Amino acid sequence: MLSSCGVTSEDFWGHSYITDRFGVPDELFYQTKGTCAAGDLSFQYLVGGGAILWDVPNTQSEADILTGQVFIYLNRDNTYTVDYREYDFNNLFVKKTFSSTFKYDTEFNILYLKNLGQATINKRKKRYYLHLTFTENLNTNFLKGQSIDVWLNTSFNGLDTDRAQYCGF
Repeated sequence: MLSSCGVTSEDFWGHSYITDRFGVPDELFYQTKGTCAAGDLSFQYLVGGGAILWDVPNTQSEADILTGQVFIYLNRDNTYTVDYREYDFNNLFVKKTFSSTFKYDTEFNILYLKNLGQATINKRKKRYYLHLTFTENLNTNFLKGQSIDVWLNTSFNGLDTDRAQYCGF
């Protein structure tokens, strides 16, 4: 077995057995880390890799590439907020924010994000991530059916706030 070599199932891509028993892991929820007093306050949320919405490979023009990206803020009350953005190579074209609800199905291990998509919770080298498949078109007809990985991110900016605003500086 690989475990005798010091390799565990957590070191590989795949399903997380922790979610089977307990549901959504704590670290995937939107939260603050640190304190204002210590000056180390940060926000933890989920960021998706870019989904290619439009690409004209024959032209080499930066304007011929359009990418969609999601920032997901999961709340413990089974609600979430999404900041959806579309970019070409240099510019932000669309910014759309909306909120909805989610449900975690323990039988099939799927996180259903109403009005967005469905995701499996996976773990790679002790880091959780969502493998999200869009079931809705948020701004363009090219988004529905695409899948992206959504990873945990830590930043000085949160949902509609930053560290200075949050701490009252």
